Amino acid sequence: MRSAMKPTSLATALLVLGGMLACGGPGVPVRGQATPLATRASSSKVTTRLFTLVAKDGTPLVATVFLPETPADGTLPAVIFLNSWALGSYEYVVQAASFAREGYIALSYATRGFGGSGGLVNVGGPEDLADLSSAIDWLEGNTPVDRSNIGITGISYGGGISLLGASLEPRIKTAVSMSGFPDLGYALDGNDSPRLVWGLILLGSGYALGQIDPATAALYAGVVARGGDDKARDFAKVRSAATYVDALNAAGKPLYISNNLSDDLFQPNPVLDYFARLTVPKKLDLNRGEHATAELSGLVGLDNDVWNNVHAWFDHWLKGAQNGVMDQPAVSLAYKLGEGRVALDGWPSSTVSDRVFYLQPRGVFSPGGITDSAGVTQSSDVIFSGLDTLATSGFPLLSSALEAHTDVRTVIAPAFVDPLHGLVYQSDSLSDGLRIRGKALVHLPLASSNGKAGLVAYLYDVDGLGLGTLLTHGVASFHDGAPGAARDLEIDLSALAHDVAPGHRIALAVDTADILYAPPTLEPYAVEVFYSQSQRPTLTIQAGN
Repeated sequence: MRSAMKPTSLATALLVLGGMLACGGPGVPVRGQATPLATRASSSKVTTRLFTLVAKDGTPLVATVFLPETPADGTLPAVIFLNSWALGSYEYVVQAASFAREGYIALSYATRGFGGSGGLVNVGGPEDLADLSSAIDWLEGNTPVDRSNIGITGISYGGGISLLGASLEPRIKTAVSMSGFPDLGYALDGNDSPRLVWGLILLGSGYALGQIDPATAALYAGVVARGGDDKARDFAKVRSAATYVDALNAAGKPLYISNNLSDDLFQPNPVLDYFARLTVPKKLDLNRGEHATAELSGLVGLDNDVWNNVHAWFDHWLKGAQNGVMDQPAVSLAYKLGEGRVALDGWPSSTVSDRVFYLQPRGVFSPGGITDSAGVTQSSDVIFSGLDTLATSGFPLLSSALEAHTDVRTVIAPAFVDPLHGLVYQSDSLSDGLRIRGKALVHLPLASSNGKAGLVAYLYDVDGLGLGTLLTHGVASFHDGAPGAARDLEIDLSALAHDVAPGHRIALAVDTADILYAPPTLEPYAVEVFYSQSQRPTLTIQAGN
């Protein structure tokens, strides 16, 4: 076991900045009033302390606490902050200072293996949950904490552990998860398709900035090599909040979840599925942004809508402030491209229903069709693996971040997708347009020449010039089929909100490769897609009424 290290120079600088803000000194504004939901009191004095939190098993954890003046009644609500992957307790000093000035005890600690804390990274496992219990023990033993009003929050890794903490630690009253994971298995190997780029980023940054357990790296390598491993699935299940929904519902703990629509690590679909299973007071915002980008500016004190809502949420549930946060829509989806949001009454929503399109075989010189008609002539189309096509999710991380925060978008001409290695389906002009409000699902009856295949599907909004703007994509693989045996493959595309303009078309491209995902095999194979009355390829889109 390694001992706790001193904070880095960056950590020290951020701690000083946080202390200045906590004491009312010079610095950037902590937060603005983009969503003025609460009236906030300001403490005149905040004490900041960097210390070592000793876990139950003796592991030293680097921690920072911001402690405001104790009020006349002698207790204060508390918010616990959990770090993102590869970061430490210094990540939240600006926000923690803001909360302390508003009358909260703010405790941030570096999870084991990161930010100078001892031990090996536990990826939200039992040791991390035991550490959370140790942190609450410390609050109860060393601060005037109101034991009935303790909240927890974090971004990314910290957001996932916050959901677990709310589910498994009885002293947590409410949680806010930002860019977190309810289903770790889907994040790493959803639809039996290992996330290659993000997996390598996580492992690389974990080794560079933390202490990764070699067994964890071996589990991920097994997933990539074999496309799924029972040990890895068991590992992920224990560390997924979706496993403990019944316990959370029984406890009735309120949850606010904020994730991002262009997040290729913790994608929105499992977040929606998790949210739908919750019976507790709840709120979900799906924002424009790549992983953790929508909430990033709030960490350095800039006005940020996500953090505004986080403050309002804790003010309501830990202080009893009647600030209107629960009068907001239960679910809101930012438009994937452009400004504005779509408000929904919940998920599933009474204003959203499935619209089923049927995929028709391609012609000699024309793409396949996307129609409302189920009629089809018995036929098949064949594509080959080995090469990627013009259809792509873009440059990893960069394309989705630019799309979300600038006007730079991923645009192709679907008609030019290589027909040997990809299929393209296109609708006629949609006279009434199409209001996409959620997921899309591609159903393909098919067979693979070697019993293995990985297919990536891309949905486009096609303008009058034939240029298609990428809206969303999804992937699915299989590894256990018999060569040439027919089977059905379901590809779920990430949820979004988007209005296809009247007169535009939608197009669907399908190929066998994308840089984001590990292929199921390096051996070449052919995929045959079937069309008949009994085998009907479909595209189902959740659309607004």
